[in-house]
Amino acid sequence: MKFSVYSASQSALFAHMDQRLVLLIWRTFDDRALSGLQDFVRHQTTWKSTRVAMIGLVEEQAKLPEANFRSQSAELMADADARIIATANVICKKGLMGTALRSVATGISLVSRTTHPLKVFSEVAEGSQWIAQFAAQTGVQVNPKELETEIQELRLKVA
Repeated sequence: MKFSVYSASQSALFAHMDQRLVLLIWRTFDDRALSGLQDFVRHQTTWKSTRVAMIGLVEEQAKLPEANFRSQSAELMADADARIIATANVICKKGLMGTALRSVATGISLVSRTTHPLKVFSEVAEGSQWIAQFAAQTGVQVNPKELETEIQELRLKVA
């Protein structure tokens, strides 16, 4: 099974697999990315599937999101929480900035008071392995290695 790309820009890519496994790839956290996220979440509410697994990926060049982006993201996550089975966040950035971004991702989930499992990773392979078990609960059977490969290919579309 392959991802269907909903939208892609220089800022972000939003895709889904059978409306049950959601992929968000972030290059920047600008207004265009936030607008794309809001549009994608609105679109998702029209899906037949009521529960989704989600994997978010933050690219190496991404900087810390501004306060507005963080608060808006937290609101969206809180609103979507009942539909999300689990979220894997992959922060590809290394070093101190990567650690800071992983802390922000964890903080957004705490502020939004999500009730689903959320785990932050530094590698796509780890996030793919972890989220695959939750994707199966939505009816999407994915091989973690194939999922990782497809995510790596989609990352090139955002570049």
